[in-house]
Amino acid sequence: SSGINAEYGALEDITKRLHDNPRRIFNLPEQPDTFIEVDLEERWTIPQAMRYSKAQWTPFEGMQVQGSVSRVVLRGATVYIDGKVLAEPGFGQNVRDVVPSAPPVDSLTESEGERSRFISNESFTDPEYLK
Repeated sequence: SSGINAEYGALEDITKRLHDNPRRIFNLPEQPDTFIEVDLEERWTIPQAMRYSKAQWTPFEGMQVQGSVSRVVLRGATVYIDGKVLAEPGFGQNVRDVVPSAPPVDSLTESEGERSRFISNESFTDPEYLK
């Protein structure tokens, strides 16, 4: 089984890899009143096609995993809960058009983690990025 366990590390490591690093690499702004809730205990099997994906297949079909998104709040509105999308088509927005520009990467504070090191496109293979 895969998911949030010894194979992937602590919740802080997963947050760093799936939130902090992409935000830093792509210079994305913070998104006020936007977050997800995850059920860390739920175990499930990846189906042939995910319900809300245009792709009708996945190479991960049949894989046993642990951890599931239970709720998504976007700009203060619940847009997904327990497997059901509540948002109307077109509700999404380009965050760069809505939220003021993110500060330059080298100006981020320590409270924003170790995001003070700029990673260029050439460094996607950098072992520090992959951590």
